[in-house]
Amino acid sequence: MPAMAFTEPGAGSDVAAIRTKVTKTEHGLVLDGAKAFISNGPTADVYLVAAVRAELADAGREERAKGLGVYVVPRGLDGFTIGKPIAKLGMRSSETGELHFDAVLLPPGPNLGAAKGESDGRGGMRAMMDLLDYNRLYIAALSIAQRRFGLGPARQQLELGSRRLGPALAAPQQLGANLPGAAVDRPVERGERFGVAAEVDQRA
Repeated sequence: MPAMAFTEPGAGSDVAAIRTKVTKTEHGLVLDGAKAFISNGPTADVYLVAAVRAELADAGREERAKGLGVYVVPRGLDGFTIGKPIAKLGMRSSETGELHFDAVLLPPGPNLGAAKGESDGRGGMRAMMDLLDYNRLYIAALSIAQRRFGLGPARQQLELGSRRLGPALAAPQQLGANLPGAAVDRPVERGERFGVAAEVDQRA
């Protein structure tokens, strides 16, 4: 199972502010830094870790963006520690946790973006944005499905509450408008999601 590790404690999801760095040594690439709120973090077998080349780690945002890359990090490497799963209110089928890299020597193998040495130096940023596009499509699809699943039980609870507590429960306009609005908007959102998915596929 893979995990995409971009978010950091001090940078959030601002990829241009990433501080995790990779250093080229005589033994290979060495990774140092930390990631936070990583979906599948506690359970994944391999991680796609965003990092900046060490020589550009302290440069300005524009220069640092040229040194961004995505590195393939297998589970179990020396210096790679995985935090305990974070307690969450929802999406419990996907565990979330922190990752810590302390002088982790990466094995030889494929990496994405800046590791390939593109001429303009921005391949790493492009690779990260492409991965985020697919991830956001998944989140959009999940959100639509969750709302669709919740419409029926919500309607049943509102009707049950109205019978028990009288019309006062359904009186607020918000309660009266949210359920019909959610049902009407669902086909529109589904169509927009399919349209965006088609655009992403054509760009790939």
